[in-house]
Amino acid sequence: LAAVLDSYLKLKDNLVASDAQKAQEDAKAIVSAAEKVDVTALQGEQKTFATERLSEVTQAASAMAETADLDLQRAQLELLSEATFTLTKAFGAADQALYYQHCPMANNDQGAYWLSSKEEIQNPYFGEKMLKCGSNEEVYKN
Repeated sequence: LAAVLDSYLKLKDNLVASDAQKAQEDAKAIVSAAEKVDVTALQGEQKTFATERLSEVTQAASAMAETADLDLQRAQLELLSEATFTLTKAFGAADQALYYQHCPMANNDQGAYWLSSKEEIQNPYFGEKMLKCGSNEEVYKN
């Protein structure tokens, strides 16, 4: 899971920088890392939870990996962010503080979340257009 999180943070930074090609490469790395996560030792609800979240991670990252269209990549970020964050919290996969950040204007003003290793807001949904739009909603420390 740590590899999924590391690749996610790189992808998020490349969406902030509006670099669709690098984000596409990062999305492929997320898919690869998610496929290597072994849930066989988990039991019952824990295994079901991990399997479902990993499926969401793979689904969103695969869609991002298939396109170099920044808007289409950003449309998948909400699902990817939420699944990655819930997995990270549930299994203690982070060795650093993580900030769960929210932009109220993303997704046609419905709002959306993302994860960052920095407290400072750098919005991956709008990049330089609205770099500072957002707020810290939760801080996770393992």
